[in-house]
Amino acid sequence: MVRIIITGLCLATWAGAQKRFDNDLNVTFRHGALRVHTESTLINSARPPKGVVAIDEGDISHRMVMDREGNVLFAYDLSLLPNEAGSFTVRALPNDPEHFVALYLTLAPGDRLAVKVDGDSDLDRPQTVRADGNIRLPGLGEIRAAGYSPDELAAEIKRRLSGLITNPQLSVTVLAARRDYPTIARVREFPQVALGETVSLEVLSDPSTGERLFDLIQPVAQGRRQTRPDEEISLQEMRLSINGKLVTEFGNSWMIGSAVKIALPRIGIVFLMRTPPDTYGFQKVGDVNGGRLTFSVGEDRIELLSKSNILKTSETGAMWVYRDPDGRRPQAIAVEVGFPEDLLPKR
Repeated sequence: MVRIIITGLCLATWAGAQKRFDNDLNVTFRHGALRVHTESTLINSARPPKGVVAIDEGDISHRMVMDREGNVLFAYDLSLLPNEAGSFTVRALPNDPEHFVALYLTLAPGDRLAVKVDGDSDLDRPQTVRADGNIRLPGLGEIRAAGYSPDELAAEIKRRLSGLITNPQLSVTVLAARRDYPTIARVREFPQVALGETVSLEVLSDPSTGERLFDLIQPVAQGRRQTRPDEEISLQEMRLSINGKLVTEFGNSWMIGSAVKIALPRIGIVFLMRTPPDTYGFQKVGDVNGGRLTFSVGEDRIELLSKSNILKTSETGAMWVYRDPDGRRPQAIAVEVGFPEDLLPKR
């Protein structure tokens, strides 16, 4: 169950993201899953990321974020370890420069290749891309390799062989390709991160513009669909007031999810959503303006204040609210975030 009850958790966060990029990625590990996406401190980013990759899933995932031209903006490694308390330790490590992803690799001088052609053992030998960007193959001469993908190089070799061999079958395998991508300076570890809770990791900064790119990283339940950005609710260092009186503050915690469940003594249990199901009787009685969310339950006026924008895709908007009608009165204030199917009462 995607669940978090806030009780003074302290996690490193980045204040007030201004631009959210549509590059969500769910990364599966041996013991759980992480949801990751990139944000910027500027509305008009000078370096908008386009593609994301996370591979070799298991104990370590290699994450790369690329720009619109396919250049790698930054890269680092992620691991997820379970804790006894039911939470996780999220660990980010500097990118291993000897690790490469052949599918997203553009060949460069120094890369080592294996060219294999069925029926021609003379060509089956390792090659190193020289400083001039070329390799030399027996009978074919100089072939440009730098700037091409392994598949593009294989297509060029096949084209040249077509006049010598009928329908040549060949492959190009990358043996070694060191890449010193921009990465984090040191290992960052976030202990005791619960499902639905979010931590941030700064990955790139541009002193000339003041822009900083950072990843939001969130443990999620495996097998769940990804939340659409317009469904998301973000609560950072939240304060909760009832009828104008501050009743609780939640320290450094930051949560992002598509549904929120709030237990309030005397009032009951209420649920908040941007796009609710039709089967629960949600009412459109909440309003969001930046980091302020207000809604009514009966005669009570409830206000949530967040350090960052509460809605992930706009400054203002409506919030749908549903009060559990079973009459339960919780003993303490608690907040849970996650997926509606986990939070809403079963029917």
